Order: sequence, then C-alpha cells, then structure tokens
Amino acid sequence: MSAGPDRPGGAAAAVKPSNWRTLAAPQLLPLWLLAFALVFARLGTQLVVAPLLGGAHGLSVAQIGFAFALSGFATLVVFYPAGRLMDRYGCKAVITAGGLGVSAALVVLAFAGGYAGFLVGSLVLGASSGLAGPAPLAYVAGVLGGEQRTRGVGIYRALGDAGAVLAPPLLGGLITLRGYDTALLMAAAPLLLATTAFAWRSPAAGPTA
Repeated sequence: MSAGPDRPGGAAAAVKPSNWRTLAAPQLLPLWLLAFALVFARLGTQLVVAPLLGGAHGLSVAQIGFAFALSGFATLVVFYPAGRLMDRYGCKAVITAGGLGVSAALVVLAFAGGYAGFLVGSLVLGASSGLAGPAPLAYVAGVLGGEQRTRGVGIYRALGDAGAVLAPPLLGGLITLRGYDTALLMAAAPLLLATTAFAWRSPAAGPTA
C-alpha cells in the first residue's frame, strides 16, 4: 500500500526537493506567511499588548503575573498532547488548530471587559501557543526533503524572528493611535488569513517524513 501524503514517505510527493524555486512553490507561500503572522500575533500580544491591556483594565501586577503564569502553564501542559495529536492527525491539522486558537484568543482579549475575560484570553493564548509552537518546524521537516529541509527551517525561523522584531513597535504604535482592541484585531486578522490559506493550500505532511 502506498504512503499517503500525511504519512512519512508520502511528503516527498507533495513537494519534491529540487532547488530554491521549490521553496517559492505556491503551496508553501501560506506557510511562510504563517511563520511571520503567528509569531507577530503571539509574541506581540504576550510581550506588549497584554501587559499594557492589564494595566488599562486596572489590574494589579500580581493579577497580570498570575494571568501570564496561567498562560505559560497552559502552553507547557499542551506540548505533549500536541505531539500525540501530530502523530495521529498530522502536523497540518495541529498547526491549523493552533493558528485559529491564537486568533480567537486575541479576539477574546480585545473584547475582555475585566479580569475574567483577561484570564480566559490568556489561557486560550497559552494553550494555542502550545499547539502552534513545535508543529510548524516538524511540518517543514516533513514536507521538504534533503537540502530543502534545512533551508526551509532557516526561512521559517527567519520570518518568525522578523515577526518578533516588528510586533512591538507596530502594535505599540497601533495602541497609541487606535487603542488596544484595534491592535489585537489587527494582529489577529493576518494570522487568521494565513491560517486559512495554509489549511486550504498547503500540502499535508507527516512529522517525520
């Protein structure tokens, strides 16, 4: 029986390793967009928007710290189940769920009217980050082979780092000009679009292909 596209050994049929043009294949472009948008939304919220938003809601330092601890704990708890889910359903499904979850968390935070909403948004953000954290690199390793694999991992990390660098000044500027809700929604929108495009256009891949 031949290997399916979401199984080890079947990924090479989805994207054949050849040269740098392989990495510009249309079915991989959503992945590169997702690399930037995911880190931009996740780290921009955790490092910039969420602390300032908590202060704007009148929360104490202890309350904000507890929300951050809850978010980090949720990320840690989800890591192992995320690996099991990748084995069972494939990296693509886990990445899609993580991207949608982070987008939803930002919307919750945007409309949070108090501490309860802030906690819920932080919890969803942490759990979704646990899903979306390790899966993309496993996906790159599964969908690309040979020399393209190392190049793909490098491109994914570089785009993610670009998102981490640009998120603080851009989201900080949006907060100043338009407020917290606009900043969060503007971070969620490109991530939602990138996740949808990834789910629709990108090939499936096993985590060890």
